[in-house]
Amino acid sequence: MTSWLLHLPAILKIALVFAALLAALRLRVPLELALLAGGIVLDLWAGRGVLQMLRDVGGGFADAELWMLMLMTLLIVEVARFMTARDNADELLGLTVRFGGRHGRMLSVMALPAVIGLVPMPAGARFSAPFVEQMAGGRDPAWKTAVNYWFRHLWEYWWPLYPGVMLAATLFGLNMTRFTATLFLFTPWAVLAGYVLLVRPHRHDLKVEAASLPPPQGRQAIVLAPLLTVLAAVFLLPLLPGPWRGHGGAAAKLLPAIFGLAAALAIVFADELRAARRGGAARFWPAGFGTAAIGRRSAGVYLSLLGVMLFKHMLEQSALLGEAARQLNAAHVPAMLAVMLLPFVAGLVTGLAVGFIGTSFPFVIALLHAPASGLTPLATLFLAYGCGYVGLLLSPVHLCLLLSREYFQAPLGAVYRRLAAPSALVFLFALAGYGVFTWLGM
Repeated sequence: MTSWLLHLPAILKIALVFAALLAALRLRVPLELALLAGGIVLDLWAGRGVLQMLRDVGGGFADAELWMLMLMTLLIVEVARFMTARDNADELLGLTVRFGGRHGRMLSVMALPAVIGLVPMPAGARFSAPFVEQMAGGRDPAWKTAVNYWFRHLWEYWWPLYPGVMLAATLFGLNMTRFTATLFLFTPWAVLAGYVLLVRPHRHDLKVEAASLPPPQGRQAIVLAPLLTVLAAVFLLPLLPGPWRGHGGAAAKLLPAIFGLAAALAIVFADELRAARRGGAARFWPAGFGTAAIGRRSAGVYLSLLGVMLFKHMLEQSALLGEAARQLNAAHVPAMLAVMLLPFVAGLVTGLAVGFIGTSFPFVIALLHAPASGLTPLATLFLAYGCGYVGLLLSPVHLCLLLSREYFQAPLGAVYRRLAAPSALVFLFALAGYGVFTWLGM
């Protein structure tokens, strides 16, 4: 590269690679190839050299977290296939309709992704997507993608089991009670935005009469058991001795979910064995096992996952996000603008809550404590987290967005058009909250 290109500001390098990535996706370049190329360019543009870039690519392939995510996604696909089979899905729909009345189907398309969103599990949107497919039927794929994705992400503003939440509270030096009481406000606002802008316009189409449902088969417990098992594993296993204790690496984040999914799959197998003993046909095991996990649609999921994880690794190795934050700080960008911009850009580029918090919040906190900044702690937290989360929601490398879009086979541009308005409302809410907390001196 020529010297003037090498000396461009880091924020401009990131923006140009990001724009090229979007253009490549628009031209239907395979996502995994576009992401790998973007990561390589970032690495080289950071001045790491060809040999170091090759080592970084190799390090990305050797990352244990990547292969654990692959395993977890395979298990998710198989468990979800069981839970969303026609008779099982009918049981779930019947349960929600009897609870929610005529609007039970509308309740389902919001509630099922939201419940699964309580589990801090990468690729969780792929787990909830088949439920939305069953409940929403043959409606617009972009709409189903947006609904599944939006309601899957209601809790990460404040839910303490998410690593990003814990990291943000630690960096700001707040106890969890005060932290969650502040950022919890985003969740009802996000529910309202998603309902009004995404779901309510379809409420008449989603009506269903209880009389039109197949009669209950008494299988609600066995259908819900895999989901409840995963929830229990994610919540309870980290409290027990095991390989997930004592460090914050990939095992600590992913092993509880992997164990929970394996146990859920064991429940599926046990149900199949009972059916076989009663003379029924086994649909999932042994003949059917793996058919979804190795299918054409799942292959696209695995390639997307590979591309995202390689891009994430290369971005971390380049250290460009940290350099961009330092350059903005040195340029004396107005404090409020920097608090908005740094987390938003970091969320957009990384697609991870830990990514935007870990790279931008140290600089946001430095601005907060700078003389005459005019910033107050809770106002700064509210604005920074809200803007970072909007960037995360709109990130084309956000794994949940990619897997939802892949599952429903929806055009990315159409999905973005669905997400633009509710995301804008979250951004405006972050600005309003910043104003209120500043006025209160908090």
